[in-house]
Amino acid sequence: MEPAGTLQGGFRVAALYRFAPIENREAVRDRLLSACEAGEVRGTLLVAHEGLNGTIAGPAAGVDEVLSVIRACRASPIWT
Repeated sequence: MEPAGTLQGGFRVAALYRFAPIENREAVRDRLLSACEAGEVRGTLLVAHEGLNGTIAGPAAGVDEVLSVIRACRASPIWT
């Protein structure tokens, strides 16, 4: 059985949001764009002053990597 959010063939969809101030939106955007391109992930991620919102889809490994980057960004000074 595939994990939740994983479609047949290893394609995964993730809908997400995080309402928290993002002071350095450009740095967060650049890290997310790089991770999405590397993992062949497509979708929309809105990086705004008040937080992050979006839906992404792609190979399971690529989506997992983008989610890891989001978690890392939350723990780093570029988020706030």
